[in-house]
Amino acid sequence: MTSGRHDGAGAPCLRRRRGRARVLVAVVWLAAAAGADAQQIDGADSSRPIRSVFGGATSETPTNQSLNLSGALFGGVDDDIFARGQNPGLGRPRVSGEFVGGQASLSYFKRLATATVQASGATSARYVTDSSELVPTFHSGTFQFDKEFGPRTSLQVRQLLLYRPFFTAAPFVGQSGTGATFPGSETGVGGDLGGGIDPSLDDSTISSDRTAFQYATAVDLTRRLSPRSRLEFFGVYGQSDFGQSAETANVDNTRAQVRGRYVYDLTSFLAARLGYGFRRFGAQEGRNGVNHDIDIGLILNRPFQFRRGRTEFSATTGSTLLVRDRLSTAQGGGDRTLFRVIGTGQVRHTFQGDWIADATYTRSVGFLDGFLEPVQGDRVTTSLSGLLTRGLEFQMEAGYMSGAIGMQDRNFDTALAGARLRLALTQKLALFAQYFYFQYAYDDDVAAQLLVAPELERQGFRAGLTVWLPVLR
Repeated sequence: MTSGRHDGAGAPCLRRRRGRARVLVAVVWLAAAAGADAQQIDGADSSRPIRSVFGGATSETPTNQSLNLSGALFGGVDDDIFARGQNPGLGRPRVSGEFVGGQASLSYFKRLATATVQASGATSARYVTDSSELVPTFHSGTFQFDKEFGPRTSLQVRQLLLYRPFFTAAPFVGQSGTGATFPGSETGVGGDLGGGIDPSLDDSTISSDRTAFQYATAVDLTRRLSPRSRLEFFGVYGQSDFGQSAETANVDNTRAQVRGRYVYDLTSFLAARLGYGFRRFGAQEGRNGVNHDIDIGLILNRPFQFRRGRTEFSATTGSTLLVRDRLSTAQGGGDRTLFRVIGTGQVRHTFQGDWIADATYTRSVGFLDGFLEPVQGDRVTTSLSGLLTRGLEFQMEAGYMSGAIGMQDRNFDTALAGARLRLALTQKLALFAQYFYFQYAYDDDVAAQLLVAPELERQGFRAGLTVWLPVLR
């Protein structure tokens, strides 16, 4: 099967793919929401009996030092194991089949007199049974240092090292078999799509048979001026290396960002924000982009109490001024300056019986690793999680994003949907079953920057055993 997009005949096919992706995301969300409603109507006591089930005690039990090991062994099927998609130009067909795999992570925590230290490492791999091939999907290491300089000043330093034999060319994070969903790169006001410090660690969103080595260092400094006001400073520097081949050298990139802002709490639910941020993105090909984030806006975080639960609504507004190189000589000389309004809105509802539902909308401008041009996009994500019984947990997520790489007409979209059941056998062991769906569609000229398939649509299923072991407490 080919994408058929060079001669124009692929447009109806592309619309059908995008339509199927939106429908599937909606179906997963509606089915999960119906399950939450049914749980609430039943009124069953689904409160979590032991907080350490599924490793939930790792961040809740007071301790001065801890070392925790978590892992998963699983088997499953995937209809595009190597994420090759519809790319006839590479001459490598899609491969579907069965696999066995595993994930493991080791995390360390140490509390000092006025500081805390955290470090972690993680790895994941699959073994394809039909072709006897080992497919590693990520290896990562993180370090975090938090320091309190008296009651008013705090400092946080974070470091990330990430190696991906299969690069993820999409701003989504999937569920992980090792436990809770790994933290992904947040797309907040003035934030980059996929440009944060947290690794997006999962193998359900691999979308490019290309290696990538990424590292980033971030520093946060907060100084409280009064009970209502504070100063916040942030800086990050990172680099992405896609190997030494001539095909990928042009998309290697570096990024740097500094930001400072003044925040004043108008009420207990509303804060005003005034600040400025500067972001610079550079690719080896020579293209560069600069963002001036005019950080003027409001931060709203308002809870509403209902008889059957609690709803929290939060919103952040802002704007950015983007200065970028021209896309081509045909567009004239000089740089271009574009002004965009950006922001994030989130609704979280906590049902009775430990069910939590989230919906987030984000409009942002930034940069995606591996692409040469800045990106503007609109992203909607939803999630729902809770306990069906005292030892059976359900979790789902769905998301859709559409945007423009190059700040022109919209030229890509991507969708993710997944659902997982986990059955606690003991406090440290659990069985799980997971389904995932992942899709993207890039215009041909955009996909060529990363040498990926213009279109990818894949789904799979896996089931296995997870373990959480407190080695040191």
